[in-house]
Amino acid sequence: MKPEVQTILELQEFDLKIDWIQKRKVEIPQEIQEIKREIEDLLNQRVTLREALKKKELEAAKLETDLEVAEETLRKFRIQLNEVKTNEEYRKALEQIHHQEQRIQEIEERAYQALEEVERLKHELPQKEREIDEAIEHLKFRVKELEEEFQQLGDEYLQYASQREARRKRIPERILMKYQKLRELRGGRVIVPVMGQVCGGCQAELPPQQILDLKTSGDLGVCEICGRFLYVPEEVLHS
Repeated sequence: MKPEVQTILELQEFDLKIDWIQKRKVEIPQEIQEIKREIEDLLNQRVTLREALKKKELEAAKLETDLEVAEETLRKFRIQLNEVKTNEEYRKALEQIHHQEQRIQEIEERAYQALEEVERLKHELPQKEREIDEAIEHLKFRVKELEEEFQQLGDEYLQYASQREARRKRIPERILMKYQKLRELRGGRVIVPVMGQVCGGCQAELPPQQILDLKTSGDLGVCEICGRFLYVPEEVLHS
């Protein structure tokens, strides 16, 4: 393999690393924003849990008050029962008492259920809050990791860009221009190995004479199908 072929392969590797760094530098801020939204959702869940408990406590307290009022009303109805004058009034008074007793029973059942729910929420709240806090800490740690990765990518970019530029200066201009156009057109790897009898890029079968010429010269070739540069790997040249 000729030195210029090795140099352009090295250039491609640095370009691919730089491409990946640039892609990650776009992805990382997006990932951080998504994680921050998750943290905000968890904080809202924490507030919602406490609000649900408070709401249920208020409901239970109101039912207790309603029950006291209903029991006082029933007591008055029973006093009034002794003051009726006719059978019709007596019948209506008993009916009133019966309805009030039913209402009290309904309130008692609802109050009991509300108190049970309060106790359940109180019991579950600490564990759920711990789980939320742990999830938030994990997400915050992930944000820190991503921020550190972003900073490190900046350092790596400068290192790879310097090494890339050193390779560019050693490559003939005509090859460099073709390489750049291929990168713009296809992206990814534009210098690919001959793999057996086919192009390592598009998998098209190559003419036997072209393969032989590349093996003999150790130079770059071009795939007539996809336009990528072709080369024969060093281990194949010496096999």
